[in-house]
Amino acid sequence: MASLLKPLQFRFTDPADIADYGDRWWTYDESAVIGHRARTLMLLEQEIGVPIANVMDGVRASSVFGDMAGTWIALKLDPDFGDKAPDFEDYDPIVMAIKWRPLPAEDLEPGKEEASAGGQVLLEPGGSPDQPASAPAVLPAASATGATSPTDTVSLITMPVTA
Repeated sequence: MASLLKPLQFRFTDPADIADYGDRWWTYDESAVIGHRARTLMLLEQEIGVPIANVMDGVRASSVFGDMAGTWIALKLDPDFGDKAPDFEDYDPIVMAIKWRPLPAEDLEPGKEEASAGGQVLLEPGGSPDQPASAPAVLPAASATGATSPTDTVSLITMPVTA
């Protein structure tokens, strides 16, 4: 499972969201998500309206939809909160105010270090390993065979149009 994102934690900072979901750190863990039975995942996809893989891509890109759906899935699959989680159509947190951080190493379950070591978490300026400034950007890891690697970023210079 080298292509899975390392577990992340998030917490709500907006007062209304804290009133609804608390101020604790929640865990978004792709390996835990894909460990559910197909019918459970199908029900989540049906409620969200997109495949789980699209949600994972959205979390990696830190899109509004990805962060919203990813945090909702984390709430929904949490054994202590899942029954209290709102329906997806009623879930409307201020996602830009959600704080994200990598899951502290001491909180990783044994064996998850290797299973979740595929993605590389990058922090934005002003962040630290314990408290990134906002949702982390993620680069895919190179394959074990070396066949693929992260794509280089390229800047293209544009010239003004002349008549």
